[in-house]
Amino acid sequence: NMELLPLGVDLALINEIKDKTDRKMSREKFGLSANKIIIATGGKLNEIKRTDVAIKMMEKLPSNVHLVVYGKAFTDEFGAYLQKLTEGKNVSFTGWLNLEETIELLLCSDIAVYPASQSVLWQQSIGCGLPVVAGDSGGQDMEYLNRHNNLVKVNVENINPEYFAKTVWGILNDQERFVLMKEGAKKTVEEFLDYKILALKTIAL
Repeated sequence: NMELLPLGVDLALINEIKDKTDRKMSREKFGLSANKIIIATGGKLNEIKRTDVAIKMMEKLPSNVHLVVYGKAFTDEFGAYLQKLTEGKNVSFTGWLNLEETIELLLCSDIAVYPASQSVLWQQSIGCGLPVVAGDSGGQDMEYLNRHNNLVKVNVENINPEYFAKTVWGILNDQERFVLMKEGAKKTVEEFLDYKILALKTIAL
């Protein structure tokens, strides 16, 4: 008998960081406005993650929306390419962050966007209570992370700036849907992604 378990998240650590940090002060730390809607994206930045789609998406979103890109580019050339794309857009980079800093950034964000290539950071984003919009570039089904309608999957043929902008704004501009997705993320983590749950499942197998 086999069961596939997710990588999971350290919910105890997330709650500890949440309890000891102030959202406004965290935003100041990362150079983010207290009054803007913050979209988070990032990770190990390479071509397959299609971070360029998230950056170009910002051309289609209102001026009160800001994209923060966390992580480090695999090459200087690709990093320079991404930086060039941000010209004239509400986009900033944090550089590499450790786990605690990543969690702090996600906790002071409003929504997470990952155009392609699955990562444990998708799970960390859900663990921090964020609605997630993610591109399905093939190879790994992501529905296991969408237990309570907390994630929107974008099919490979729709991984483009226009579609992502429309999808993200559809969530941000619908307060009821936004709140339900956040509540769904909380339930998904408590029922499925928390390390404690995974440990108990492992012992019981």
